[in-house]
Amino acid sequence: MYDTLRSLCTRPAPFEGSTSIEMWTDPHISRRMLHFHLDDEVPLASRPSPFAERSARWIAERVDLGPRSAVADLGCGPGHYTNRLARTGASVVGVDVSARSLDHARAEAKRAGVDVTYIHADYVTADHRDWEPGRRFDLVTVIMCDLCALGPRARRTLLAKIHGSLAPGGALLFDVVTDAAFAGRGEQTVLAADLMDGFWADEPYVGFHTTHRYEDELVTLDRFAVVTAGGVREYRNWMQHYDEPRLRDELSAAGFAVEALYGDLAGAPPRPGAAELTVLARPISR
Repeated sequence: MYDTLRSLCTRPAPFEGSTSIEMWTDPHISRRMLHFHLDDEVPLASRPSPFAERSARWIAERVDLGPRSAVADLGCGPGHYTNRLARTGASVVGVDVSARSLDHARAEAKRAGVDVTYIHADYVTADHRDWEPGRRFDLVTVIMCDLCALGPRARRTLLAKIHGSLAPGGALLFDVVTDAAFAGRGEQTVLAADLMDGFWADEPYVGFHTTHRYEDELVTLDRFAVVTAGGVREYRNWMQHYDEPRLRDELSAAGFAVEALYGDLAGAPPRPGAAELTVLARPISR
């Protein structure tokens, strides 16, 4: 027990030991995640439906989507944006690693009478081995700050794939967590029975939640250890935070230029001290 607890207190290197796939494929956790995706009162996994509706309209207008457009939404989850963007007549593809979320997205698309191609694939690990674009898109979206959950190598790989998949004049739209949000995060350790109201397991457990800050990298880690009668499982939620120079430099290295910055995914102006920032970028002309 001492060795286990000592290990849980050891500070890992930034983005060491990603568990994104495990969180989205575990039957119990993925069911709870979908619940939060669909709960407009608890915007932990998705933004509320009224905002998503307004946001999808703004996106469609901002990049002029229509029947001749092609869109890819990476990390589409239960289809909040894909199904709405498909109303424009655009050809829409949604990619996600959660089969449970995709089942819901397909059912909602059928109910709404829209045509969306949903692909069950991995774009969250460092090699993104399951996802190949296979076509050109006028718009690629990475929504709910999903890019921030990837480590540097995974972000480089993903940005390169997106860059190669964009049609001439195509755009990348995504949001990030800011350095202001980083400033508001403190280090902590919490121990509780059935931590987060049974979120992590469908049996009794003791949960440890430790938050680490990495000042030089602007990275935080929320580390969860779930102790059951059968053993210990660990989940690591990494988050890259961005100031504007870091954001522009990373995009430039990937061959993108920032076209515009917004305060949210509905086109609001940027707000000083805001926790999130939305980015519209396009490939740099050569």
